[in-house]
Amino acid sequence: MSVVVFPRRRPPAFGAAAPLGRRPAALRVLVLAALLAAALVVRATGVLHPAGTGLPALPGVAVVEPGIIRGGQPGDGDLADLRDGYGVRALVDVDSTDVDERAVAGGLDLRMLALQVPTTGAPPPADLLALVRFLRSADGTVYLHDTTGHGPVVVVAAVLRLLRGVPLADVLRALPREDVAALSEAQLLALHEVAAVVAGTAPPTSPYAGLKGAAW
Repeated sequence: MSVVVFPRRRPPAFGAAAPLGRRPAALRVLVLAALLAAALVVRATGVLHPAGTGLPALPGVAVVEPGIIRGGQPGDGDLADLRDGYGVRALVDVDSTDVDERAVAGGLDLRMLALQVPTTGAPPPADLLALVRFLRSADGTVYLHDTTGHGPVVVVAAVLRLLRGVPLADVLRALPREDVAALSEAQLLALHEVAAVVAGTAPPTSPYAGLKGAAW
């Protein structure tokens, strides 16, 4: 009768693991529960999705400069999402087409500025100066918009980048081709004049001379 001899089990390379007691196991469960709760709180408050790391689902949406987003007309639900999900605290209606927006914005505690920039015309200098003053007092992200997100808000956003010292060629290069193609001759001329004002080469008679040194 043959005898089968089984080899003895060797201890693990790092030594035998002692079983967890009740206290360490309970502590581990509490830690995991706390981490899960913290993750849920962060998600609910929108910290994982601040403005600048993502963009709202609106037509023509794009970042203009840090703290400034442009796009199309937001609905009532979009306004709440802009506030809660993207840190928007102020709105600029570039073409003033939505008469009810001011009331909704007020109910959401959002500041608002309404401009009268024509669809294909040059942006009025007075409106641009009013916008700069508005941005200086903004507390939080500002959302600029027109009806479609591809109209006068494009030229207004381009002016803001010029006032920040971005060269005109870089401003136009950063725009989608269709937005550049849609700029009217008057709007392109306005951008060239603003760029000249910022560079100090525009004559004092330029309609945009008052923008010299205008920043926020």
